[in-house]
Amino acid sequence: MEELLESLIKMVGRANQKVDCLQVRVRQLERFISENHLEVRERSPFQMYS
Repeated sequence: MEELLESLIKMVGRANQKVDCLQVRVRQLERFISENHLEVRERSPFQMYS
């Protein structure tokens, strides 16, 4: 039973690490999209609506 609990704790820890990494990547992607959206709006001769 103790080994099963240790295994479960390790699995949860790995899952949490993966979620943390995914959150970092999502934030990077959001920042990239936001920065590129602003660049496109600044260069565009047409008014863009969002």
